[in-house]
This record gives sequence, C-alpha cells and structure tokens, in this order.
Amino acid sequence: MPLLRVPTFRARPHLSRFLPLLNADVCAVAAIVAVAILMEWRVLAVGTLVGMDAATLFYPAYSFLGENLRAGQVPVWNPYQVSGTPFAADPQSGWMYWPAMLLFTVLPLAAAAKSFIFLHLLVAALAVYALARTLDMSVPGAFFAAVSYGFATFLYERSICCFEHVMVALWLPLMLLAVEMSLRQSRRLSRALWLCAAGFALSKILASWIGQGSYYAMLAVLGYLVYRTLITHPGSQRTVGLRARLRVLVVHGGALLLLGATMAAAGLLPRIEYNLLSNLAGGYADTQAAIAGGWAPRDWAKLLDRKNWYIGGLTLALALVAPFAARRRHGAPFWFALALGALVLASRNTTPLHWLLYHLLPGFSRLHPHNPERILVLFYLGASLCAGATLSALRQLRSRALLLALVPATGAVALELAEARLPEPAPELIPAGTLVVLFIGVVYLALQSLLPRYRPNLTTLVLLVLVADLFTAGRSAVDDGPGRFRRVNLDTHYNASGAAVFLRNMAGGDLFRYFGYDPEVRLYEPRTMGYPPTTYRYHWRDIARGW
Repeated sequence: MPLLRVPTFRARPHLSRFLPLLNADVCAVAAIVAVAILMEWRVLAVGTLVGMDAATLFYPAYSFLGENLRAGQVPVWNPYQVSGTPFAADPQSGWMYWPAMLLFTVLPLAAAAKSFIFLHLLVAALAVYALARTLDMSVPGAFFAAVSYGFATFLYERSICCFEHVMVALWLPLMLLAVEMSLRQSRRLSRALWLCAAGFALSKILASWIGQGSYYAMLAVLGYLVYRTLITHPGSQRTVGLRARLRVLVVHGGALLLLGATMAAAGLLPRIEYNLLSNLAGGYADTQAAIAGGWAPRDWAKLLDRKNWYIGGLTLALALVAPFAARRRHGAPFWFALALGALVLASRNTTPLHWLLYHLLPGFSRLHPHNPERILVLFYLGASLCAGATLSALRQLRSRALLLALVPATGAVALELAEARLPEPAPELIPAGTLVVLFIGVVYLALQSLLPRYRPNLTTLVLLVLVADLFTAGRSAVDDGPGRFRRVNLDTHYNASGAAVFLRNMAGGDLFRYFGYDPEVRLYEPRTMGYPPTTYRYHWRDIARGW
C-alpha cells in the first residue's frame, strides 16, 4: 500500500484536458533554460571565468582524469604533484563523479568546463522545478523556486570557484524528488526503481563532497523521510499505525543509504582508506583547524548583501511568510524548518540545536565545527521552496495577505534599526537595491488581496523582478571582487610558461619538484604579505637557480 495517496482515474480522460497543463510546464522549462543562458552568458561567452580553486585544483584534476579515461586507464596515481600522489583516492579528483568523467573525457578542456558550469546550474533549477510541481505547487510558484535556487548568487559564484557546493546543490533536489516519488508508488518494483534513482543521486554527492557535504545532504533527505512518513500522511492513510509508518521509514532510509554507498563504493572505499592513513584521520577534532569560521547572528544580513551569499529580496520576503500562507501545503513546514535549522547550525557558537545533534549524530561533532556555514547549501533549497509555496498559496488568500506583508516589512525595519545602533564605522546591513526589491515583495503580497483581477499580471511582474534582481546581483558579485576571478582561455592557460620551460631544461627531462610564489595568491606564507612584485621575481630566480 502506498504511503501517500495518489489520485487515480476510472475513465481514460481526453488528451485535451492535459494540454493546458503540459503547455504551461513546457513554457516554464523553456523559460528556465532562457534564464540559464542569460545568467551564464557573462561567465562563458568569451573565455572562461575561473577562481583559484577551479584553476589550481578542479580543472587540472578533471583534465588529468579525462586524459586517463580516454586512454582506457583508471587514474589511480598522479605523478605530477609532490613527486606523486594518489589520484582516485583524492576526494575532489572527480573520480566516480559521472558528469566530470563524461564531459572532460569527451570534450576539450574549455568546452568541458563551460558545459560543466552551465549544466550544473540549469539541471539544479530544473530539479527544483520538478520537485515543486510534484509537491503540487503552481507553475509560477515552481518557476520562482527553480530560478531563486539555481541562480542565487551563492551558487552562481560557487560555480566559478568551488564546485563541490554546486555538485551537492544539483543532486540534493534530485534525491529528494526520487524519495518523494518512491513514497507514492503502490507497486514494489516502481518503488524500488525510484529508490535506486535516489541512491544514485546520493552516490554522486558522496563522489563530489565526502564529509560535510554528504553529511548535510543525508541529514536533509532523512529529515524529509521522517517528515513524510511520521508527520504528514493524507486522509486515506490516517488509519496507518505508527509501527507501519516506522517500518516504511526504516526500509526507505536503510535502502537509500545502502544503495548510495554501494553505487559510490569505487570512489568511496579508496578515499576512506586514504583518510585513515593521513594526518586528518577521522576529521579535524585533534587539530588547530577543528574550529574555524561560522556565523554570528549579525552575519545573517549577508543573505541580503548583493554579493556571494545573496538569496534575493523577493525570495526572502516570500519565504518568511510561508508558514502563514502555505501552512501545511507543499511541504512548507519542512522547507521552513530546513532553512531555519541551517541558519542556526551555521553559527560559530554552540546552540541547543548544535548540542542536540552533537549527541545524537555520530561524527557530527567532528565534522561540523570546521566552517559550519557550509551547511547553508541546505538553506537555499529550503528558502526557495518556501518562496514557491507562498506564491502558489497566495491565490487562495484574501485579506490575510495584508497581514502577511507585515512580516518581511517588520524584519526589514528591525534590521535597519539594528544598523542605526551599530558603532561607526559599520557596513550597511541591507543595501539600497535589496531594500527596493524587498519592498516590491511586500507590495506584491498586499496587492494580491486588493487587486484579485490582476493577480496573473502581478505574478508575471514579480517573476521578471526576480530574474532581474538575481542577474544584476550575480554580475556585481563577480565584477566587484578584484583578484578573486580571472577570465582565461583554458585551451592555452595551462601551456608551459617561460619559467616552467627553463626548469624542465635544467632538470634534463627527469621528474623533479619545485616551489614558488604567485604574487597574487598570498594564502600560505605570511612573510610574503606586502612584498613588492620585484621581490617575488628575484625570489623565483633564486629558487630556479637552486634547482
């Protein structure tokens, strides 16, 4: 018996009944593709924008991975770094991450890099759209959730520099969608196939970001299983006892974890062994880096700063009222709890929620305190789906929308008052552009009840404002960060420079090691901070002569 009741039809309906719905979904998907092209054109049109992690870690590793796979070899060892290092056991080598293995094997480096960036953001948005529609959100609501998630400035900026966040962001909604569909199946075969799809998505998360990213994704999907089995069960299933629902939870959760680990075994096992042999076996708990990063409550304002953490004023305005507008529809309580829980867990201080999870979850206290703000990858999914749920539910509201509009308005006023009380000099908590967008969201909520005749036009307008807001915020986040990103031609970027050719000639063709500094990268040696470029040049020549 399926856990969730799915409507069935006794008579076969005429195809024309589904054409309007089909056309609406097709138009929405086409619009998401158009938004993806608009958002990514700045990054991919001429050359490729790269960050330090992408240029020094991901692209060289993926290129080496593709070269070995084209030659029919498993890339077990990389002889080109530190006199040789394990490659397949490297958690970020791309081994067993199928999109990287496929694209960088089939395509040249520059084309593979552009396809990798574009497809991850596009498919992440489409996955959220499919999940939202499965949860009975309206087409505009699902479109809003998809765009606000897939093209939030956080993912837009991370797609240039830090791929592991974007990888998890792609597969997490796909895994949740497969879990939701498995719960709705009445046939065991169909349920098993959907569970296999969910396990495959989990295996890709394990292959992309073992450790924190995988732990956070499993927390989200297991929490969703608890919500859908123990808390929400539709009318025809209210007679199902607690023992039966617990059995469904255990079977689905256990099968998901087992399938995900099995499908990821070829990459997971060597990485676990490599970690056990390293100086970070088991995590950071016994090192000075165990506790690092984290947010203070004031840092929540970064979500409204039009830079790398920006979620969008409209998204936040609609997400804040989801518990009141959508109530229990569209899974809104879970998405709101997911977003709020991620914000709380991003704190550098130990809150009651931290204490509870540290005592309940094995290994969480060893992984999470190291840059706990990384859990915010869950926040963006929860907030986007909350916003979509609000947009879907507003057409059923009347005068209550006026009261709902007071929630984001009150929050904005509170933040502005907090900013006024900060000692000078203090950065503004909410930039003027974000305040304008937030105000548009409040006005939209109010007009939904005052002008019901114009609701479709108002919804179209708010969707256009959302796209314009995220587009301009994404461009400013990339353009206003001097030194963080650089536009390069990847076809020639990794060609040997004059210094490299000189070192190769000095070595006589044998493998060797060398060490040097880049004047624009000052992360690892404090004594190089502030040195003029000429110092680096002479320092490099001294090292070259020594080798």
